Amino acid sequence: MLQAAPHPPSMSSTDITLGHDYLYFAALLTIAGAAFLEWARRRGCTHRALCAVSWLGALVIAASAPVIDYAGRLPRERLRASIDGVAPTYAREVERLGHASLPDRPAPDDPTYLAIVEAEKRWLEVNHGIADIYTARRMPDGSVRLLVDSETDYDHDGRYTDDREARTAPGEDYGSDTASLAPVFEGRAVFDDVPYHDRWGWWVSATVPLRAPDGHVEAMLGVDFPAEEWLRTTRDARLAAMAVVALLVVLALACGVIIGLLEADLQRRISVERALVAARDAAEAANKAKDSFLATMSHEIRTPMNGVLGMANLLLETPLRPDQREYAGSVVRSAEALLGVLNDILDYSKIEAGKLTIESVVFDLRVTLEDALAAVVSGAAEKGIDLALRYPPEAPSRVVGDPGRLRQVVLNLVSNAIKFTHAGHVLVDVHAARHDGGARLRVEVRDTGIGITAEQRKRLFQEFSQADASTTRLYGGTGLGLVICKRIIERMGGSIDVASEVGRGSTFGFTVDVPVAQNDAPTLPRVLDDVGVLVLGQGPSATHVLPELLAAAGARVTT
Repeated sequence: MLQAAPHPPSMSSTDITLGHDYLYFAALLTIAGAAFLEWARRRGCTHRALCAVSWLGALVIAASAPVIDYAGRLPRERLRASIDGVAPTYAREVERLGHASLPDRPAPDDPTYLAIVEAEKRWLEVNHGIADIYTARRMPDGSVRLLVDSETDYDHDGRYTDDREARTAPGEDYGSDTASLAPVFEGRAVFDDVPYHDRWGWWVSATVPLRAPDGHVEAMLGVDFPAEEWLRTTRDARLAAMAVVALLVVLALACGVIIGLLEADLQRRISVERALVAARDAAEAANKAKDSFLATMSHEIRTPMNGVLGMANLLLETPLRPDQREYAGSVVRSAEALLGVLNDILDYSKIEAGKLTIESVVFDLRVTLEDALAAVVSGAAEKGIDLALRYPPEAPSRVVGDPGRLRQVVLNLVSNAIKFTHAGHVLVDVHAARHDGGARLRVEVRDTGIGITAEQRKRLFQEFSQADASTTRLYGGTGLGLVICKRIIERMGGSIDVASEVGRGSTFGFTVDVPVAQNDAPTLPRVLDDVGVLVLGQGPSATHVLPELLAAAGARVTT
């Protein structure tokens, strides 16, 4: 507001704040970003990502300066557009009320003077955004004097009570700074959007020329607006723009750091995977060396062991004292046990090395199974265990497959059954379901032995594992037999399983699909086609143990 002896317009501390707020903002954002990047570095973010994010953040901060400045100018332009139309409107009304007829020092009771004052007061009452309306005239000596100044109700209470709200006396000198008013007296409207300060506060002003009826500029009309809203609007717009920029910087930093952390994690994973691959390769190389060693040693030891076994058997054929025969028998049994261990290790080494081959030849399945049982019939007889084979008439005789490996599996299962059976019987039960060109064979080895618990069954097909430690102590063995059987059956495309009840025996069975030979006639005549039972070893209770198998007359018995 232009009052008596106003201070000349000057740049204020508030203007400096609006000019330097971006510098404070940039410094604060830079410090916060540096702290965040240091935290990310300690968390393992890659150096490349940190450099990229740093440059990106700096670029965003630097590019934000004109954006923030533009954001501050927009609301000022909108305010100015609204203010620019106010002063000319009031100037036309003041001209209509006869301002040109006022003397340089109008009397306080001048009707024209009072009419203009009342009009200005009405305008102020309906437009609270305006602080003051006044007119001024330039004198011949170049000075400027105030003519009409409204009474301003700053607190809008309807009273003009304090010195600040008092009306300026007509004819009071405008002040010494009149150079800025020169364009107005030359006929141009002037809008000063740089806030200035006087003893009543901070303002921005719009001034327009007042013309006499003949058209010449006889005075000017000024409108003062409180600069607080002006500055607040500008500041809020700049702060909003800074907030958006800060958000963009934070997002850029966060995304870059996340990418850097993911990249670092990926590099760690790659490093770990490379180490794992190297360890795996080393383990595979060691495993191959182990397999090669086992295979070589098994083969090299088996040769002299066969010699020991052969010489021991020859020794048993010579006249010996009873104690010598017992010693030689122990040597044979021990050599046979050790030879079995060597064979298991050699087979397991071949399986692990992927060198286990499965042949595909035509063979008589029934003969193969009888041969497997014949190899252990003496052991079953020594324990008084009944050993039987049930081969139904509908089962095929000649099939295509690997007779040696199939015999190995059956022999292993039957040997285990005899080992863990103290009384009763061991039955090899064959089932067959024919289909186009082949048959699905189900071979089960049933015994009446000690049985296996559910917990022990979980470990049966694991390498070097038996039911429990007591089993190894009582019965011996490497724990590889069932593993080898499982691997062989799986190589044949089949599966192996077990069912057992403690104290009542076990049933080991495997299922394989085999092609049936075109000429399915057996190489040997089938015995007991109506029953399909072959008893290879018969203990004293065979009729009691296998009544369902021996019910028919004429069962073939081999002892």
